[in-house]
Amino acid sequence: MDKVPEGTTSYHPFSYLKKDGKTPVSSVERAEYKLSDGTADMVGWTDITALGTTGEIRIPGQANRILANGAKDRYLTLFVEHDGGDTLTVEIKYRITNFIGITEESPETT
Repeated sequence: MDKVPEGTTSYHPFSYLKKDGKTPVSSVERAEYKLSDGTADMVGWTDITALGTTGEIRIPGQANRILANGAKDRYLTLFVEHDGGDTLTVEIKYRITNFIGITEESPETT
């Protein structure tokens, strides 16, 4: 299981594979993800706009904080419609590591 320091942005690469677990899907018609801590959604269903067969999801540091319920595990669920109507659901689990004194990621500068 991947570990993410509390309050930092995390990056989660993915590849959409058919049921055999080896063959990439041919096309993606729709893709979305959500993030939960097992009881509540941290990030609601969000469209993945780049509809390639691989990519990366960026979870902001604010969603990677340990909240009052103390839940450290995160469940990143992907739902994909591919190859003319087939569907695929994948869950990526990762854990927040508690760094006392770090409460939030610094704002990014552009």
